[in-house]
Amino acid sequence: MKASVFIPTLNGGDLFGQVLDAVYAQKTDYPFEVIVIDSGSTDSTLDHCARYPIRLFHIDKRTFNHGLTRNLGISKARGEVVALLTQDAVPADEHWLSSLVRNYDDDPWVAGVYSRQLPRADCEPFVRERILRWSAGRNERTVQSLSTLSDYWNMNWFERLELIAFDDVASSVRRQVWEEIPYERRSFGEDVAWGKKVVLTGYKIVFEPDSAVIHSHNDSLWKQFRRIYCDHQNLHRLIGITTNQGYEDVFINTGAALGYYSDMIDDWGWSSGRRWKALAYSFALAVSENLAQFMGAASDEWCRSFPWFRPIDVRLRRGI
Repeated sequence: MKASVFIPTLNGGDLFGQVLDAVYAQKTDYPFEVIVIDSGSTDSTLDHCARYPIRLFHIDKRTFNHGLTRNLGISKARGEVVALLTQDAVPADEHWLSSLVRNYDDDPWVAGVYSRQLPRADCEPFVRERILRWSAGRNERTVQSLSTLSDYWNMNWFERLELIAFDDVASSVRRQVWEEIPYERRSFGEDVAWGKKVVLTGYKIVFEPDSAVIHSHNDSLWKQFRRIYCDHQNLHRLIGITTNQGYEDVFINTGAALGYYSDMIDDWGWSSGRRWKALAYSFALAVSENLAQFMGAASDEWCRSFPWFRPIDVRLRRGI
């Protein structure tokens, strides 16, 4: 089989039904299968699965792991290419899958391909801006690879991040490469960790903007803080990212972020009342983002040095 689509689920609701409708509307020159591993849904998720010829598997919620559950799903797949999709990422058109898979046809060194992410119509404007700045929000195809391993060690952390970027909100892997380099056991950041391994091994990752999904979350400031904390904890471990060395950097970069957000709000042309509300929110957002980046990068050292921080770290990472 040319391709498989794997989706892990837990109470995906009616939005998951839209995801399945869009997946089964894909136009390809080859048959493909859909695999779902459910972690104990109690809503309409399984009813939506029953509408289609899905290969459905069940696991205990307590055994779910972002890396290992994806390994399990890929191991069940029969396709040469396995597309990975989250339960809330809706393919934007009927060519999402074919646009991913075509990247593997002529280059055996392509290990993974990931899709562009477009914000939902109701996406909060600050989140929309962040999505469009992230590597998966670009509109130009990019091939991420190394000429020599020494090139990696000569890169700064930003260049390393661009090199290993991979996002399995909507992505795909070559089954043969995955058998050599499976996902790690990880509760967060399994995609970027896999991206680093395959690129350093000599394979390529491709960002394909012609393959797009609709995906965004209007999270609370607290949820955004926790996610950024986890992001920077993971990225510090992987490539040494430290955007804020201390509280002075937090202060300076918060000011820079406020200036950026202020210009952005001016461009929106909102009324005076709405503009002031947005400015107040942007202040809280700028402080939250920079503090989370600082704490995430410092978290391992703090956990070693300050036992009282360990339960805080556990709390921040729970459920992300």
